[in-house]
Amino acid sequence: MKKFILFLFSVLFIACSSESDDSVSSNFCNEQVVDYYSNEGQNNRNVKNNAIVVEFDYNLSDQKITKILTDLNLFKLPLNNDDVLSSIYINVFSSKNTKMVLCYFNEGSLSCEKLNNYINQIQNLDDVFMVRKLYQGNTTYGVAKEGNYIKVKLNDENELSNLENFANQNGLVFTEYEPSWNETEFLVYYLIDESGEKSVIELSKTLSESISFQYISPQFLSFQ
Repeated sequence: MKKFILFLFSVLFIACSSESDDSVSSNFCNEQVVDYYSNEGQNNRNVKNNAIVVEFDYNLSDQKITKILTDLNLFKLPLNNDDVLSSIYINVFSSKNTKMVLCYFNEGSLSCEKLNNYINQIQNLDDVFMVRKLYQGNTTYGVAKEGNYIKVKLNDENELSNLENFANQNGLVFTEYEPSWNETEFLVYYLIDESGEKSVIELSKTLSESISFQYISPQFLSFQ
């Protein structure tokens, strides 16, 4: 069921983004994040510079969300016949229920500095729960959003207590069960941010400097 919801959401999400993002392959700023750490090195993703995801509390009305975003005068926003945003989606991937909107900037491609300044400005608004960057997807026209858990494979069980301590110190849920399918794999563990407020990208970087591991992979939700 969850896989079907993910597929359905992916179709809706990319349907909205494909209208505005006709040059996806060039819409990246001079900034990268690591999406995979291993003994052989690391893999990077580019940061998109023309769009962000803005999340709101689930109980906030669509009309209120529309007013907040239109008052900023920063985005190309699709409105329906009632002048309400037609692209508000429920975040089904987090234990924290939120509504989220994919927002394309009127200015098009931005510098990293300007992108980060806008993110900080919007994050400080009272009714905004979280602002998320978008990242290079797994295909030319794909996009990706930061998820809420880290997947870790250890070299051996000697590091298990260190991994559990890291989870406790950072307010993460430690489990051996894969969050979507409830399956297990030898020496593979998951650190889940149930608050929806932390960055698993930043936490993965800190974790990679703290323990011995085979690989560390922050979750990304990719939409093809």
